Amino acid sequence: MLDNKDKKNEDMIYFASDGSYGDAAGLIIIDTSEWNEEEWAIIDEARDSERVRLAYELSTDTPDQPALPGLEEEEEI
Repeated sequence: MLDNKDKKNEDMIYFASDGSYGDAAGLIIIDTSEWNEEEWAIIDEARDSERVRLAYELSTDTPDQPALPGLEEEEEI
């Protein structure tokens, strides 16, 4: 059950196949099906604080990958 303090984030909860769940704020899904051993080595060796950014950068070659919130390209007028 979520505490009252978590009510503000209750629409941002992840559920994993292993049964875990929690606050999904900042969670992104990345298609890694085309990553090679070098790319996985970069992720494995990265600091925790850098891993999301690096994973996103490695995935930007995938045209269908949505941008991270705040990293969307601005439309030209």
